Amino acid sequence: MTSATSMYNAKPVLADSNKEFEQWSLQSRLPQLRYMVFFTALLYLLYGYFETLIDLPYANQRLLFHVVIIPLSLLLIYRLSFYPQYFKQMRLLLVFAPVSAVWANLYLNVGSSSFSHFSPEIYLNIIWTFTMSGLTFRYALFAVCCSLSGTLVMSYLHGANDPKLYLHYLWILSACVFGVVSSIVLERMMRSLYQQQLELAHSASVDGLTGLWNREKLLQLFSQTLNEASNKAGYSILMLDIDHFKPVNDQFGHIVGDKVLVQFSQLLKQQVHKLGHVGRFGGEEFCILLPHYTLHQAEQFAEHLRIKISETEFETVGVKTASIGVCQYAPNESFETLITRADKALYMAKDQGRNRVQSLN
Repeated sequence: MTSATSMYNAKPVLADSNKEFEQWSLQSRLPQLRYMVFFTALLYLLYGYFETLIDLPYANQRLLFHVVIIPLSLLLIYRLSFYPQYFKQMRLLLVFAPVSAVWANLYLNVGSSSFSHFSPEIYLNIIWTFTMSGLTFRYALFAVCCSLSGTLVMSYLHGANDPKLYLHYLWILSACVFGVVSSIVLERMMRSLYQQQLELAHSASVDGLTGLWNREKLLQLFSQTLNEASNKAGYSILMLDIDHFKPVNDQFGHIVGDKVLVQFSQLLKQQVHKLGHVGRFGGEEFCILLPHYTLHQAEQFAEHLRIKISETEFETVGVKTASIGVCQYAPNESFETLITRADKALYMAKDQGRNRVQSLN
């Protein structure tokens, strides 16, 4: 039989959680992002100012791009970074702002004799997108590919016979290599931190012996699921206690007692499955949250569970039974009050002979 502790204490898996990781990664890098977009906006304002000191074509367009459009886009990103509900829009701007900056550069400078003076903006843009934008690798790669598609085509069309073009390609390639390597290494570090955070959060939420949720996590789950159940038929809770458990420790020792608790926890988990949430309150006392269950339905489930427990052969100690208290949530009732009522029902069941279900309105 597979150990229950190995079953419940398995590490959280990142599979199918790219959205959660990307959201967490963006949230974690917000301070860096805010500094970078603000500083980059200032750089573009200086860029636009220096351009006014030089006799260049498209002077008005340069002012529009470098003093208005790009800085305002960056400042809008800065502003949106304070509102999580707009993170999706912020990410879109982070993808398209560097692309638009590169395309503006190509429009204004490709084909002119001064292009070599303005091409460094493209190389810096590539590195900035990969390492400073706060984007995960796939979004950064998409943005850079959009920038490169225009850069390579326009550069080739306007300088196919110019040997200096090879240097331009070399610096683009170098910027891409530096950016890709840095982005991949950074993302791996972020994923490692994210995994560790998940594991720490999981460890803080489960009982160390059984792997079931602890009391604090059950309170959190109760709050989360209560809103979902508010328009449903009901919300019920079960409190369980293994009958005559102390003699198990006294007669067989605490190691055997722990094995009984682990096997009992596994049984509860298997029976509840997706119906609700199971937690250990300490000792041999357990709690089950049943969203969408009326008192009558919870009583039926509790009786089914009681029978299942009494039919189970526990390692070393043989058959054990359990007493179960059942309560249905009352409007505006706190979790502590609900637990207290369910606990009272449990002790009524124990006082009436154990191995029984007792409900309390």
